[in-house]
Amino acid sequence: MRQKQTMASNDDQDQPPGWQDDYEALLADARQRGDLSQATGAAEKRRFPRINLISRPILVHEPTRYQILDMSAGGMSFYSESSFEIGRVVSISLEGLLTIEARVLGCEMVETDPDFLEVRYRVHCRFEDERYGMRFLVLALQAKGSPIGINPVSGAR
Repeated sequence: MRQKQTMASNDDQDQPPGWQDDYEALLADARQRGDLSQATGAAEKRRFPRINLISRPILVHEPTRYQILDMSAGGMSFYSESSFEIGRVVSISLEGLLTIEARVLGCEMVETDPDFLEVRYRVHCRFEDERYGMRFLVLALQAKGSPIGINPVSGAR
């Protein structure tokens, strides 16, 4: 048992400065909300306490590929079969090599079939970081024809 305690303190050295204060603040918030699981007696020998997240839904999105219409260092537009909420932040990835966040500025229906069963939207986005947008644009031009996946970012601002 003594060896495990020594190993745990060695692990602490690999953490960024101030992480313990941040962690204690997180635990205090969880405790206040009633989300901190209680120890189950002697069987509970965890280094870190559990936090109850059962009531917190999470979404997992697979990247969807979209047809890119145009792109600049400041943003891009693409076609989508579903609408995007204006102000939503999306994560745009080029073959998983480079990912950038962008904010949806506009979304307009541009095509549909006569029965309105299939619609198509033109989505306009602004990159959150234009300097990074320039790198993304250069890589996209070099990898012309490569798939670009777009995902909503959880906790969008």
